[in-house]
Amino acid sequence: MCAPVGRDGPRYVRFHGPCNLGVAVSSARCPSLQHLRVVDAQGVSNLHINSESLLLLDLNVLEGLQQLTVVAPMLRDLGVRNCFTGRQPVADFSVPVLDKLKWFDEYDPSSVHWGGLAQLRELRTSGDLQTEWPNLNRDLVILLQRFQKIRKVDLFIYYPPANTQYLAEVLTFLPNIDKLQLGISTLGHGVGPYIFHFLSISSGIRKLKLWIQGLIKGKSVCSPDCDCHQTQDSETEELIINSLQKVCIYQCREAGHEIVFLKRLLRCASALKTITVEFDPLVTVREELCQELLGLSKPETCMKIYLYRDGEKVMYAPVS
Repeated sequence: MCAPVGRDGPRYVRFHGPCNLGVAVSSARCPSLQHLRVVDAQGVSNLHINSESLLLLDLNVLEGLQQLTVVAPMLRDLGVRNCFTGRQPVADFSVPVLDKLKWFDEYDPSSVHWGGLAQLRELRTSGDLQTEWPNLNRDLVILLQRFQKIRKVDLFIYYPPANTQYLAEVLTFLPNIDKLQLGISTLGHGVGPYIFHFLSISSGIRKLKLWIQGLIKGKSVCSPDCDCHQTQDSETEELIINSLQKVCIYQCREAGHEIVFLKRLLRCASALKTITVEFDPLVTVREELCQELLGLSKPETCMKIYLYRDGEKVMYAPVS
């Protein structure tokens, strides 16, 4: 172990060789330690951290971890990534002032226990909403339903199913969210039904940031007879979204699904103040499409469209 020593002891530590990590970083050894990141560690089966000073804790890929205990009354930012992959997560947290939680791992409320979380304002997590991955579905849904109200949720969904009815059955509740940052890997499937489902089950969303990741090399794509082609019929259904005020959409393409979603969103978001659409650098955007989208925005809505010309990002301005 090597540690630059400050006035009250080491603030940053580096370990060489085996050690009892929990004992080494707890208050008795490191009374002023504020930031702790553990990445790609092996041989840590039971990690118990008791720190009065720790503000940020980031655990990323702890191979073989069996049990985690964190007692940190000042901790504000906690990240757990791929520490219990393929195993039952066993963890106890006493973190009464935790503000940000980044959980990208297995989750089971019967073995993951929290003391605190009343102050939590930001949650980042991900899931795979496919029928062949029921455990990931369960983990994502249970974690989201742990909260009644949260200011910001950052969620990434992998390969959503073409059958939107399945999504509605799996995810029936979201906390009362002020700001939703949603990334969707679509494999070419229609994106609109998923977004509108999220908006319908969390009526308080005021700000939406959406990243659309389309095709992935080597993966199968949406086929012409896919169920999601039928979901465009739902655009005729009446839908009112009266809380959404700000929308930012990134990596949008000229695909029919995404344009249908955009048009419907402009029609049904009655309180929308600003919307920014940034098209994918690889697509060529037609002048007629930009004019049509601007024409659908309400007078009280400020709409900006960004596209790429000769490799440069520019804001669209009508020729007239």
